Amino acid sequence: MLELRATVHTRTGELAAATRAVGRARRLLDEVDDGLATVVRLDGLTARIRVEQERLGDAMHWAERAATGARATNDPERLVLALVFLDTVEIYMGVPGLGARHLEALQICIDEDLRPLEEVVRGNLGTLSYFAGRWTEAAQWYRTAREVAMEVGKDFGAAETGVNLAELLINQGHVDDAELLLTDALRVLRASGAALFIAQGEVQLARVRLMRGDNAAAEELGAATARRLLELDKATSALEASLVQADALTREGRAQEALSTIDAAERAASTEAASALPRICLQRSRALLALGRFAEAEELVTTGIFAARETQVPYDEALLMRVLSRVRRHQGDDTGALRDWVDAEQILESLGASTMTAAGTDVEAAATS
Repeated sequence: MLELRATVHTRTGELAAATRAVGRARRLLDEVDDGLATVVRLDGLTARIRVEQERLGDAMHWAERAATGARATNDPERLVLALVFLDTVEIYMGVPGLGARHLEALQICIDEDLRPLEEVVRGNLGTLSYFAGRWTEAAQWYRTAREVAMEVGKDFGAAETGVNLAELLINQGHVDDAELLLTDALRVLRASGAALFIAQGEVQLARVRLMRGDNAAAEELGAATARRLLELDKATSALEASLVQADALTREGRAQEALSTIDAAERAASTEAASALPRICLQRSRALLALGRFAEAEELVTTGIFAARETQVPYDEALLMRVLSRVRRHQGDDTGALRDWVDAEQILESLGASTMTAAGTDVEAAATS
């Protein structure tokens, strides 16, 4: 009962209550000799809670414990969950080139007919492919994950994957398709009361507003979502919402406010903001470009490009190179500006992104008009 209560608290974002329930369950297990299977479940649940709390080092520790325990007790379901969390935590920590654990987990799901878990694994493989720049593959994983989710009646899982697919489609410039997915996903998520997932969907909806040129609506939604995420003690996720807000502010001609917004969000996220460094540099450099502070913009863009290459996020790299192109043009280096712009377009083309409508196209032009 305590395990179930902790699971519900985790889904609704009540992480302190979830932690207390797990702690009580562990104390009860200290009084029995045959509770290893339950300990494995609690270790996996603790890993999930730590991920939600953005305590990634602790999450890795508990997921490793869960995987070891699941193998010892021959529990394929818990082993799949532990393998998924191990890869997920490393993604959040910015470690590139992962996926082997997920492929093992997928094979276990197929062999053991664990269809509900198969949906989760397929969705996560989509995320891995997305961050690796294999967007065609990512879209296929996401779509098959949604199909499996709907087949087994997991409306929530289908909605969560829909948000991820919508993010990819926004990046590629397919705004109409993304908005349809988000409308359907947010309807399910709001009905579920899952505050964190609602906020993640609304971040992408704010990006849709940006793509449609409705900067005021995007700024308002980004700011409101960031506030809700901070109330949930999710400062890193709030940073992502604040970066969308800052993007809108820059497009509205309020670049100094954009910088202040980023400053506040980055302070709140503290050391956990490292994984967002390319996107932080992107929005800071756009604001600095709009303010005519070209040397500072160039320095930040260079830092961001290096970080994007280190963490293998080519989409962020391409958008940063677009900003660098604009900076070089203002500095009189037309040859360098053209080279950087062409390189950026080649990256976007390799990702299947429309080079005319990919997110972020117009802000550099607006900032230099």
